[in-house]
Amino acid sequence: MDDWIQLVITISREPKADMSPALTTEWLEIRASDLRSKGWGALDGLTVYFTVHFDEFSDILDPPAALYEGSYGSVQEFDLRLTLDPKGHYSISVSGVDEFGRTLRINGSLPVFSVGVRHVDGTANPLAGAWLETHFDVEKMTFG
Repeated sequence: MDDWIQLVITISREPKADMSPALTTEWLEIRASDLRSKGWGALDGLTVYFTVHFDEFSDILDPPAALYEGSYGSVQEFDLRLTLDPKGHYSISVSGVDEFGRTLRINGSLPVFSVGVRHVDGTANPLAGAWLETHFDVEKMTFG
């Protein structure tokens, strides 16, 4: 049985305003076995591709991301690629189309601010620290 990790990336033009337009991946889950290392490079080379046609399926799982521009629109097509650059930032490439036909294309560089663990329902879990230490070399990871 594989552990699943929720990967949350939020990109917004105005982070302190109404977040319009914005992208959030709060529903994106990856397998722990997809982590490339136990350090900052854990997501290096990660590629996520998702496509669904909402009119064909009435019972689908949550799409991995949504676009926000006055209202949320779940992605119908989504392509995310992450690559760790020599400066320790992630180069990100995202493209997609939401259920309303709005398109998204982002290419840029993102710093990693934190790596954290919480139980799925948000409650305290005594095993969270052990899980983090199993999947990441916490001693060698420092925040600058």
